[in-house]
Amino acid sequence: MQGVVVALFWLWVLVAIGVWSYRLWRRITQGPKSVRRARPAEEEGRSGASGPPDTPTLGTPASSNRPAGSAASAQHLSPTVAEALRGIELPGDLMPIVDITTTATEHRVLFTTRTTSVRSVAAGLADALEQLGYQVSDAAIDTTGERRRLIATRSDTVVSIAVGVDPAGVVTAEATT
Repeated sequence: MQGVVVALFWLWVLVAIGVWSYRLWRRITQGPKSVRRARPAEEEGRSGASGPPDTPTLGTPASSNRPAGSAASAQHLSPTVAEALRGIELPGDLMPIVDITTTATEHRVLFTTRTTSVRSVAAGLADALEQLGYQVSDAAIDTTGERRRLIATRSDTVVSIAVGVDPAGVVTAEATT
């Protein structure tokens, strides 16, 4: 009986190494899973990303997943953050935070970075929003200037972005529409 258990253990180890090797080979030859999934979308012309691959961009709007008859798809409602910021090049290595434990809302997105300061993130976001055609106003929220609020307006779209530092020292930018 002990010989069977040992044989099954080594079989399991070999299968695990084989699966890991295949995934490593596929990642090296075809790129990460996100790139492999993006290729068919680009071939069909659905990609909303712009800029070089190293530049984080906000992709296709979330509204494409809305049912056609839903209240959220009505034209008079404000656009989602993804729709409002479509094509933006995020400065300072800003990356979106996805929290699947909370109820997701399409009108609030949190971005974080550890590589730059609040002022450089706020300035970079202001420049990027102006490139998208927004009129941007920048104001300090506190007296130190370490918390900033950007209000970007374009036709009937208003995006508010609060930039600050959380207790862990991470620069955060919360975008709402």
